[in-house]
Amino acid sequence: MRGSAGVASIVSLLGIVAACSSPLQVPSGSNSGPTVTFSALPVLSGSAAGVPETKIDGGVGQVTLQGAIGTELSCATVSGTAAVSGKRLDFTVTASQTEGCDAPADTFAYHGTVGNLTARTLDVFLIHVHPSAVDTVLSRTVTVR
Repeated sequence: MRGSAGVASIVSLLGIVAACSSPLQVPSGSNSGPTVTFSALPVLSGSAAGVPETKIDGGVGQVTLQGAIGTELSCATVSGTAAVSGKRLDFTVTASQTEGCDAPADTFAYHGTVGNLTARTLDVFLIHVHPSAVDTVLSRTVTVR
């Protein structure tokens, strides 16, 4: 998608969860294009419990993604976005600084679904954006049925 010509179907800001709030599930888009649901929950510092395995799966009309992102921040907001272009889907999870957090968390477990997809094979890239780095943490070719 980056550097490629053509029109991309972009689903922008899909969900935001602050360390001290309950999870949001925000579907975005219209019936004619991809829809996204994203949720994230803080994980207790130093605890491996609640940290899901990072994975990408294809399904009927959708792709699901899950994992955990370390924030490197005292108080963080975690958001998820998706961009689909041709046979490529980029799902980006971003950790950014927020103010006024009562219960700081340095890790968030998240789950995302990109739905309303047509049947095809997609190359899916799960990208984490931290204040200090951008990393592709997992890529996988999946089949949307």
